[in-house]
Amino acid sequence: MIHVGFVVDNNYCKYLAVTLATILKSSSEKDDYTFHIINDGSINDVSKNKLNELKKIRNFEIKYYSQDKKLHHEKRNDTRNDISMVTNYRLMISSILSDIDKVIFMDADLIVVNDIRELWDINIDDCYMACCSSINDATTVEYKKQLDIPPEYYYCNTGVMLVNLKKWRAEGIEEKLFEKEKQYRGIYRFYDQCIFNITLYDKIKYINQKFNFRPGIWGNSEFMNSNYGKEGSLLDINPVVVHWASPVKPWQDNMQPFAADYFDFAKLTPYYYELQIESIYKFKKNVGVKPCKLKWYKKILSMRNSSDKKHKLVYVLGLKLSVKKN
Repeated sequence: MIHVGFVVDNNYCKYLAVTLATILKSSSEKDDYTFHIINDGSINDVSKNKLNELKKIRNFEIKYYSQDKKLHHEKRNDTRNDISMVTNYRLMISSILSDIDKVIFMDADLIVVNDIRELWDINIDDCYMACCSSINDATTVEYKKQLDIPPEYYYCNTGVMLVNLKKWRAEGIEEKLFEKEKQYRGIYRFYDQCIFNITLYDKIKYINQKFNFRPGIWGNSEFMNSNYGKEGSLLDINPVVVHWASPVKPWQDNMQPFAADYFDFAKLTPYYYELQIESIYKFKKNVGVKPCKLKWYKKILSMRNSSDKKHKLVYVLGLKLSVKKN
């Protein structure tokens, strides 16, 4: 049994559905999966039923853990708005998931494009967790100083991590995490990710970047051709997980790398059309496209020439897009 955990609220279930679909579609039929969904109590029966529809891909078990504990956080001015404080429930995973000894924990803004069995099989007996390092650029080096992380250690992205829950419980790690959270309030930017790095940095196993391939970093030729690109020695050109760790997600900008793959997997979920509409309206907001004034049936999909004959006007779900002719 492979255990995979997430922390989401009800609003994020549609993105979670895509991530779950990719795991099921990309995994071996020989492996069984249990998904552990930690949440703030907001996930309703409608969302649960939609997630259960993914069993048409293959069977799996899913468990929900509703939490009502109010976790303190002190937001810095430069903390990203797309990061929810609910992620701090990950500090409690060793007690919430008390009946398992190991778990792959993931964000829900990613897709799994190859079998994660290889990740699951990594030996972490002597480590608290395994995850991928971030680029050790000047900004990160300075930030590590604020967090008192020694220079010889990396700051890690914890959007994908293999966690040794048994070792956490044996060494009281959850209590230590909350002690560090209290100590570094107002200093850390990325909630639980920073607390994991501050507390566990000397017992983290660095793993191949293919397990948390972030297009904004490893898909950037400027990075790869720089001195920082030497860290690409831990990079495999065949990703297992593609993670949009930046603020812009594929459902907000379908020009993002691997966005086409994202929507191919989304077709396997009951949220596909909702995600398509969302991407169109996010695109409208980003580029300032104004709603058109056509009859309702022409708003769904129609096309005509502009008055100057230089552009093709395309109407999709009430949005007017102007495409210049060649």
